[in-house]
Amino acid sequence: MTELSTSRPIVERRGLLAPTVFVAAAVTFFVPVDFVQVGQVWRYLTLASLLVGVLASLLLLSRRTTTVVWPTLAFGFCIISVNQLMSFNPIGFLTLLAPVAVGAGLAVALKNPLAVMVGMSIVLAVGMGADYLAQDHLFGPLFGVENYTASSRDIFRSRGLIGQAVPASMIAVGLGSAAFMLSSTANRYRATIRWLVVTSTGVSVITSGTRSAILCALVVVAVTVACSMFRSSSRRTKIDSQLAWAAPLLLAAGVLTLALSWKTLSEQRVFSFNELTGSASLENRNYAAMVFADWGQSCSGACVVFGSGARSLLGALSSGLGFRGFSTVDNLFLSLLWDFGILMLVGILVIVVLAIRTLAQASSALNRAGALLIVSVVVSGIFYDALYIRSTLLLFGVGIGLLGLRSYSSKESLSAG
Repeated sequence: MTELSTSRPIVERRGLLAPTVFVAAAVTFFVPVDFVQVGQVWRYLTLASLLVGVLASLLLLSRRTTTVVWPTLAFGFCIISVNQLMSFNPIGFLTLLAPVAVGAGLAVALKNPLAVMVGMSIVLAVGMGADYLAQDHLFGPLFGVENYTASSRDIFRSRGLIGQAVPASMIAVGLGSAAFMLSSTANRYRATIRWLVVTSTGVSVITSGTRSAILCALVVVAVTVACSMFRSSSRRTKIDSQLAWAAPLLLAAGVLTLALSWKTLSEQRVFSFNELTGSASLENRNYAAMVFADWGQSCSGACVVFGSGARSLLGALSSGLGFRGFSTVDNLFLSLLWDFGILMLVGILVIVVLAIRTLAQASSALNRAGALLIVSVVVSGIFYDALYIRSTLLLFGVGIGLLGLRSYSSKESLSAG
């Protein structure tokens, strides 16, 4: 059983590979390059960390027995390669696939994942709390000029080390849920660990002022409880491979149909936001709906299957409401469909089905914690667009890595190499 102990090394002792991945992950996670116009030193440091971190992660992964990690990375590489074939753009590889690979490498490098997740949750909470107490964004200016200004001065929303309120709160929910899951493996101070996790997650969510994070947490808790009840039930229905592939295909077809018919649906009162005036977010979504209607008419064939290219949706929205072209539809799935096509969307949905099956059937707390990370990131995508946020992608990669680790029996130490 694991313990939250400082006497234990954080990462595996495997030469320089594991510490290299750990440092690269820390730089990728805590430098808010996606929300701050960082200086050249920080920009080159983050790029170098990703490049070196990817190489070290791939070497580490090649030395461990995993299940879904390599197929996931290979699938993402193939989709992005085809997607960027006509107009090569390294953004897709560097800002989308690289953080996921580093996160997967971090998952297999960690000696004590519980300690790391609890520590990261506390660090996030301290940063968010410091912002709130000072009523100022303290950390973004340390790296450069912030891209975003608050639309309202009436309610202060902490950003912390992540650099933006919504991603910070969603990441806190993911980390907190996974750490709480792993706390069941601690044979000492289990109650203390859980109180630390709940308190730190609550501080991050409350100070961010993000109601969507509360909804996301409720969904994650509901999924976890349902899977736990299913796992403990004597009647266990196996989720076979046909369902694992057929369900995502049907869901992807539904999303595609919704996107293509969005113009017609948006005219119905139940889908209309026209009466909710005064909200910049709603105005942005209305503009995005018009863009998607145009896409449904102009995009066909390979465009639908493989997408329009990395960051193409952000480019299409750059002339609308937003700051410095960072307009968004606030929906991960629509962004995936636009930029990388229905194949990428199907791949994500397959991973979600595998994660839910793991939550419902696996005995390993490590595997279930990884599945919970994946579910939390994907559920948060309902409320905001996490596609190019490196800290979120890193967390998703950690979930993939933990999900794909060799299963451990309940009597086996989770910290074993």
